[in-house]
Amino acid sequence: MRRPTNRNSPGLGPTVLYVRRWHVSGVVHWAISLQAGLRDLGHESILLTRCRTNESTGPAAIHEWLSPELDDGTRLATLRRVVRYCRNERPHHVHMVDGDIAVAAGLAFTRTPCSFSLHVYPTSFKTRALVFMIGVLTRSIIAQTQDHANDIAARCHLPRRWLHIVGNMVQPPMATRWGEPSRRSVGIVSRLTSNKGLEHLATVAALLDQHDGFSMVVHGDGPARAQIEGSCPSSVRFTGMTLDIDDIYADIDVLLIVSPDEVGPTTAIEAAVRGIPVVSMYPLPGVLEALGELALIPPQPDADSCVALITTAARSSTDRPSARALHERTTQHCDRAVVAARFISELQIPAPGR
Repeated sequence: MRRPTNRNSPGLGPTVLYVRRWHVSGVVHWAISLQAGLRDLGHESILLTRCRTNESTGPAAIHEWLSPELDDGTRLATLRRVVRYCRNERPHHVHMVDGDIAVAAGLAFTRTPCSFSLHVYPTSFKTRALVFMIGVLTRSIIAQTQDHANDIAARCHLPRRWLHIVGNMVQPPMATRWGEPSRRSVGIVSRLTSNKGLEHLATVAALLDQHDGFSMVVHGDGPARAQIEGSCPSSVRFTGMTLDIDDIYADIDVLLIVSPDEVGPTTAIEAAVRGIPVVSMYPLPGVLEALGELALIPPQPDADSCVALITTAARSSTDRPSARALHERTTQHCDRAVVAARFISELQIPAPGR
């Protein structure tokens, strides 16, 4: 195959947001919000995915970049299909939401302008090696916070200048809750996997059961659902997958985040923009940066401290941030138009047709 002579010049096609695996998650919601923000700014953009999981079908805008029926599953097959796609469609820019080494190699081969974003801390050797290789191929990496960018550069041995900070974003809600909560429903919104800190749920739920009027609801699905559901008291309600974000948060009075190492959970700002208090078991940089002093962080990252903070905040309006303050701060820092404009500026994506 002859290598193109144009070096990283944008094509006439759309800006592509590539999600390796489509399922209900904060990362996918981030991609959907970013696409909407780019379109608001006049940038034609499409969402592409390699595959969907059994728990999600994805909206109609999703196209199968790599057909599972035709793909033999090898990285070489992926690379070939990416090369073919880029030569035929000439995308303006391709942003990988989380990395895929074969896709990155195909983009580098065709010299397609590209970048990728990382939504976790690269703690394992495998992740650090993958980020290093994709970083070398793209030389343009999005982190969510200053702390996150510094961590990626240090752990993955990448130049700090290759990292750009584009924070999380939120789509405008259908409604914001200004008044006092009518119930005391503590909500978990998460993909149910083994790396989300969900082993704390059983203890937190048992402690909440000791307080009158409190209940717990878990929105989400995933491979660890049966194990997690089996370990929790029968009082915990598991709803499974819910695609409508407004329906999810209409069911919650306090959001609880138990993940120990997520950078900036989308759920935190989705709840806050609706005026719902957010309790994070761990002082996650993304939560602190988005909500500041409005985030509720227990003194110790354990179930007892979390439940004490939840019950105090739910019962006393003086011990929790006001709904209006949460809404205003989240709108100011995480509005999709602001974040999309920063995405374009940081990656220096030229205007369409240029």
